[in-house]
Amino acid sequence: MEQEKLMLADQYKQQEVLWQKQSHRLTDIVRNNEGVWLSQRLFYIIGSLSLLSIITIVLEIAFYVYFHWIQ
Repeated sequence: MEQEKLMLADQYKQQEVLWQKQSHRLTDIVRNNEGVWLSQRLFYIIGSLSLLSIITIVLEIAFYVYFHWIQ
């Protein structure tokens, strides 16, 4: 039982070290402005256009099926 407790404690320490490394890496990425960053306004514009495109395609397929296969 003690051996399992020691093993779990060691695993917890390893995970803590990994979380700290990941946190430091993310901090460095944000500090250096690396990666792709979109403004909130651009995100909503692109998201709205994408959603509108998907809805349009679904409606076109629905009308095609209704007018060509059902009637």
